[in-house]
Amino acid sequence: MTKYAAILALGAGLAVAASLPASAQPMARHFGPARCHGGPLVPMMAMRYPDGALAFLHAELHITPAQAGQWNQFATTLSDSVHDLKQQMQARRRQAMGGKMSFALPEVLKRREAMMKSHLATVERIDGALIPLYQALDPAQQKTANRLFIGCRPHFWHGKGPGPRRRM
Repeated sequence: MTKYAAILALGAGLAVAASLPASAQPMARHFGPARCHGGPLVPMMAMRYPDGALAFLHAELHITPAQAGQWNQFATTLSDSVHDLKQQMQARRRQAMGGKMSFALPEVLKRREAMMKSHLATVERIDGALIPLYQALDPAQQKTANRLFIGCRPHFWHGKGPGPRRRM
């Protein structure tokens, strides 16, 4: 087979594979929705669309009137935290674009440390509102919250497979 024929055959094979439904594709079992390799949905969504993330969460968790107090506290905390983070990011961007930011190692390390401290404070603030909400949820709601906030877990967390492997 010539080089060009091999490339043509490979391209045709890829085109056929792409036209198959996801369940028929061999890679679907590794990268399909059942594995959800995209990571935790809510944290990614909340940064970009906080109001949409809160509406989505409220609907998915089926928040009851008895859970409304904890929900409202969490929603307010999340919205405020996202707003604060966005303002900090914009300030850093303005500082960098204005040429007022030093890129000497000590200053870079100080900025990283300050950013990490800020992120830690944000996580602690959100956790302070999320944990009481989580405790108010029933087991089915907690399972949904785990899936939405944590994302997918490796097979060994599900009790399947040999567990993590060490690469040498």
